[in-house]
Amino acid sequence: MLLSQISTCTVIDFETTGLFPEEGDRVVEIAAVAIADWNIVDSFHSIVRPASIEVKFRSPVNDINESTLLDAPDSYTAFSMLKRFIGNQTLVAHNAAFDAAFLRTEAKFNNLDFANNFYCTLQLARKYLPNQPSYSLSALTHQLNIETDGKLHRALADANATAKLLIWLNELDKKKAKPFNFY
Repeated sequence: MLLSQISTCTVIDFETTGLFPEEGDRVVEIAAVAIADWNIVDSFHSIVRPASIEVKFRSPVNDINESTLLDAPDSYTAFSMLKRFIGNQTLVAHNAAFDAAFLRTEAKFNNLDFANNFYCTLQLARKYLPNQPSYSLSALTHQLNIETDGKLHRALADANATAKLLIWLNELDKKKAKPFNFY
């Protein structure tokens, strides 16, 4: 399958309390960016108040803290809104294994069904751009001169940057016409 064959998808990104959902880390921010015909057409964003959050939580990476979370929708409400936004769309994430693991954990925790397929821009970048010094989202957007919207390591800025990277990779894919696999 060629990347250009999926002109409609949704890019997602989560900010979390840590790296390991199986050890109790939770999502504290959600963003989703809809792509149709290789254009960004809509977005969704929500801070998320997890059921189990430490009273003195503060992320050094994204500056989300307990006061940010106080008035946020609870996990069930936020993920229900995300489900309505993405429907059955194919999902895309940078390092999709990370986001897919958190999505599965939150879905199970909230008794919601997310059976969406995933594409991974990290894997696509490694395939189409071999020998890059770094494949982090910030490094790739910098190396490829992709304009980012705001501070990375916030869900909406990262989702927008990933969407722009995906669109850039699609243009490269059209030139190379190489197949790739679902994550």
